[in-house]
Amino acid sequence: SANINYITNTFVQRTTSFNPASVLAAISSSASYDTKIGSAALSLGADRAQHPGRGEVNQTFPKLSISSPTLAVTKWLDWTPAFNYQTHSDINVDQAGDFSYRFFTNSLGAPDSVKLKRNNWNTTSSFDTPIKIGGFAWSNSFRLNSTELDAPLTIVVLDPEDSSKKSSRVFAKTFTTNLDWQTGFSLPAILHGSANISPSVSFENVDGSNGFWVRSHFSGGQFVHQSKRPSFSLSASPTLFALFPGFGPVSRFRHSITPVVQFSYAPAGNLSTEFLRATDRSRQGFLGSLAREQVSLGLSHVLEAKLKSTDTSSTAEQKKIKILSMNFSSIAYDIERARKTHRSGITTPNLNTDFYSDLIPGFRASVGYSLYQGDVMSDTARFKPYRETINASFNVNAQSGIFGVLTRVFGKAVPEKNPELDKVEQSPDDALARRTANTPVAGITQRDRQYNVPTSSQGWEANFNFSSNHQRPPTGNGIVIEQDITTQCAPLQANPIVYQQCLQQAATGASNVVPITNGIVGAPFVRMQPTDNLQSQMTFHLTPKWSGNWGTNYDFQAHKFGSQQVSLQRDLHDWRAIFAFTQAPNGNFAFSFFIALKAEPDLKFNYDKSTYRPLSQ
Repeated sequence: SANINYITNTFVQRTTSFNPASVLAAISSSASYDTKIGSAALSLGADRAQHPGRGEVNQTFPKLSISSPTLAVTKWLDWTPAFNYQTHSDINVDQAGDFSYRFFTNSLGAPDSVKLKRNNWNTTSSFDTPIKIGGFAWSNSFRLNSTELDAPLTIVVLDPEDSSKKSSRVFAKTFTTNLDWQTGFSLPAILHGSANISPSVSFENVDGSNGFWVRSHFSGGQFVHQSKRPSFSLSASPTLFALFPGFGPVSRFRHSITPVVQFSYAPAGNLSTEFLRATDRSRQGFLGSLAREQVSLGLSHVLEAKLKSTDTSSTAEQKKIKILSMNFSSIAYDIERARKTHRSGITTPNLNTDFYSDLIPGFRASVGYSLYQGDVMSDTARFKPYRETINASFNVNAQSGIFGVLTRVFGKAVPEKNPELDKVEQSPDDALARRTANTPVAGITQRDRQYNVPTSSQGWEANFNFSSNHQRPPTGNGIVIEQDITTQCAPLQANPIVYQQCLQQAATGASNVVPITNGIVGAPFVRMQPTDNLQSQMTFHLTPKWSGNWGTNYDFQAHKFGSQQVSLQRDLHDWRAIFAFTQAPNGNFAFSFFIALKAEPDLKFNYDKSTYRPLSQ
């Protein structure tokens, strides 16, 4: 299978586009070949992506995967091998960097500069060969991770034996290769179905953030290795629940809590000076070598309601809904670390939680926190929670529960079934509805299905999506690179028109820029600009014959609307007409009028008017 899309000039594509989706969406291509070799499945593929208004290209080639179902070698031994390999590259990286231009003296003796080309490669490979012997599971995995950044980079270099000695060096190229082997044993579960106690033994690296063998620009390209240590753990995941009597339309409530508790122990380890130098760490500030006595806790909570049924037959089942479901990621507390550092023993860098409820159709929410200020593996890190992400979405319509209550208050009849669980679905029945659903107002057909408007029997419906991303501010005296659009466009200030165009392009493209850091210790910290965005889509009826669709998004940081899509549809008995207006984030806007005969959609008339945003604005 293959899906190929290619644009020779993404800047022209973004500047001349009228479709909000095409202004921001990546131009993606993919190809894959899948086959069977005996019982094993082989997949070979490639991906490529261009970005509107940017010269950067992201591609993955090759992507090789070989997997096999569980092989019964003998009656008591099962083997499930799997192999994966892929190489990802970022070409012409245009993100904020330590060095953007190379300055030199040209042949005329005048100072000159040229924009640096920055490329990044990342190769990963894994071979998993787990073996199950009776009730015992023996895991074996081999990992290879190699990264290379072909661009100059300033790095703060630490002395492995004295953390007070620091120096800044500029490397023309940086690279890191990690080769690792992980193995462990899982014993059969005890009290299965109640406490679910699971003991396990594994052999782990002292420095868990790096492989067993490491080579980097710090080691001169030579492999150095660290040491391994045994780790013993015991986990339990019981489910605690209680039943409560219901009221109103609810016959019973069920409240369940499922904690996941784990205790692990590992003796103290040691890292050689060569390994510390290869990973740019200092022995004084590194806490990974301490013995570990760690307790971790994860939690999930569900409150369910069983609804009363009007069906009195013995085979009728009562419907269940989730009032509130909450999941929390695990938090680990190291007793030994708290004893040695006299600070918080929490070793988890991030905490995430998500919420879900059937009471609000389509409701989903998640919140992410950064718990530590600084590297969690360093004794200088401070426990200081900081909210970084919020994502929430929900749907409402005329039959949602809250509006059903208001309807009853004002004396209007509502359906007997649970309106808060109903979701309005669009179901075009005639040929014209299907045709107009895919009529391109601006851009290609597949990206304009949002202009499909509801039929007269559907009432109204609205969908809201909110996302917020705030990166924790850096502290200390390290190198910080601001991913700021004004900084990126500063060299173009001599030409006001080009400078304003650069600001517009950079602001539009900020949503799909991800900093490339490769996890290099001591590298500059890339600080991204905060984003707070609300996106909404609404379908409604003005009259029984007029229906509409309105979609927009609002940027709370820029204090302005990013795009607008408005569509009105008129039912003219034997004909149907559509009026549509779109405004893209680049400022371009378009108007479209379309009318066609219901019985024969090919009998139609359409008018399109497009206006480009002047470069001087």
